[in-house]
Amino acid sequence: MIIQDDLSPLVQDICDHYSHAELAMVYTEYLRGQVLIHSSHPALQDFIDGAKQTETPEKIVIAMLYATIVVQTDLAEALLQYLHKPVYAILETVVWRGSCQAVQSSSKDRDEITTIQYSEDSVLPSMAIAKPEYSLLALDELTPPLLRRVQTSKAPKFQNVWFTLPPLLKLAFREIMEAPISALPSTSSELPKAPKGGWCVYESEHRLPEIIKDLIPRIRTDFYIEECSSPNSLQRKKTKSLISMYSLPELYPDQREFDTIQTSALIWLLLHAPDDTTIATGSGIDVTRACYELLVKNTLPIKDYLLHFLHDNHTKNNLSSICAGIPHLLDLFPKQGWMNIESLIDSLIVHEQLPPFYPELPAKEEAAYLNLSTYDKPPVDPLTYREAIYPSLIRGILGLLGSLGMLDFLGNKPTNHHYQLKGFTFLSPWDGLAYARITELGLIFLGKQSEDIITKSTQEEDPYLLDPERLMITVRGTAAHRQLALTQFARRISGQFFQVDSTIFTKGCHSVRDIQQRIQQFKSIIRQDLPDNWEQFFENMIDKANALIPEPAALVFKLKDQSELAQIFATDPELRLITKRAEGFRIIVNRSDIPKLKQRLGELGYFID
Repeated sequence: MIIQDDLSPLVQDICDHYSHAELAMVYTEYLRGQVLIHSSHPALQDFIDGAKQTETPEKIVIAMLYATIVVQTDLAEALLQYLHKPVYAILETVVWRGSCQAVQSSSKDRDEITTIQYSEDSVLPSMAIAKPEYSLLALDELTPPLLRRVQTSKAPKFQNVWFTLPPLLKLAFREIMEAPISALPSTSSELPKAPKGGWCVYESEHRLPEIIKDLIPRIRTDFYIEECSSPNSLQRKKTKSLISMYSLPELYPDQREFDTIQTSALIWLLLHAPDDTTIATGSGIDVTRACYELLVKNTLPIKDYLLHFLHDNHTKNNLSSICAGIPHLLDLFPKQGWMNIESLIDSLIVHEQLPPFYPELPAKEEAAYLNLSTYDKPPVDPLTYREAIYPSLIRGILGLLGSLGMLDFLGNKPTNHHYQLKGFTFLSPWDGLAYARITELGLIFLGKQSEDIITKSTQEEDPYLLDPERLMITVRGTAAHRQLALTQFARRISGQFFQVDSTIFTKGCHSVRDIQQRIQQFKSIIRQDLPDNWEQFFENMIDKANALIPEPAALVFKLKDQSELAQIFATDPELRLITKRAEGFRIIVNRSDIPKLKQRLGELGYFID
């Protein structure tokens, strides 16, 4: 028999995944009968003579017949109609969602198993072979999922056996089987019905881009990338302080385990953003768009952050393609209304609107697993992939987009009955996300809405007014976080007016470098050209900070040529006790008195390194 060229890859795929004994069972149970029933079909003419005989054909012939039937739409539909409902249900799952366990966990006795049986002819080490009615499906053997939960009993028989399909055969079935769900996730134009405890609500609001710009200098001063290994790893006290100061929205503001997840994700994004011109001088929307583009381009360590519990020995993945598909993911959202996130994830898996995370699951010998706790390390198999890895990745990406202000959320308390991080009740703090809604900022980044709707006013663009005559600052608007940001540099006089002086400005500084950093922080918050009197103020502060020039050969210091400085050393009682005057505006100080000298000069507004 000659194999048609257009069928040869499919025939080879079938031969690679089924033994002769398995294909013989397919032939006896299904294929031979289909040939006899549809004997007039042109595509089956080469198989009629063999079907009338009792001998089982060769493996290649059965594979050819199997391939011929599934690529002929009318023959394939007739075959599917012939299947019993339980068989069709499993076939549908494997075709659209991937491999599934052949044995239910409750089937502990071999006599109770209805899908597979023991056979010496099986190619699997377990000697498992499908029962005749399930023989259309191939079998694979994976690491048994003993530890999806902590268990003390031994695994039931055949728990490591999975129903699967060869890749090309799976594609052929997809052409003739109706998908179990729509390609469009379910949405609700109205607020979805709340659970018993009510919804937890996250609304990013239009002001988030404005706040993001103000956050950058503080985040880069107070936080470090090393603190960001996972969504729960940031120092909570500092993050809570930031949330309070800037009135940042959170999904679970009153639940300690996860009351900082949105802000933590925003901090992670801003810390990993490059310190380029956009970040330094762009508007809040420009900075937000830059972070969004970093996500789409997969230039951030997204896997390490969102899937930090996954150990897969660096198995090849499709993360770059998934990130490139984020605009398509957002495009699925209606302009108005809420999208069911569970429905979205299921739709992505079934219709592969985004690529799967793995081109192929890690091989058995790779021993890939989820590192959840000492006793709970589920292997990476099709079930953990669909239940844990892919949903956590998609929910995490949605969470990051929400932290940028592109999505709003409705959520429940995050819990996960099967997969839990050590010390927590969930696998990902975004496990509780139930519904999401695209915001106007998200629509702007998709090009579906004009940026004008949230363009900042002049008042917002220049929030601080610096007096060109006095060291006075007026805070425009009512943003409390901007007034709070000034309290480390200035004294509030009344309302929105602040007075700057060197005593307040240098509080907590111990060296010239500290003062220089404080000045830079101030400029990062103000973000505008400083009037001349402010520039002169900072120059004088630096000048005072380098008041003494050390003589390297001895503990001798030369005073700067400043009459005020010389007068201080001549009249101050404490300085006169610890220093001796020398020629040419020099002083001599005992080594043991250096700390006293630094302390006294600091009290007088002068600093030395």
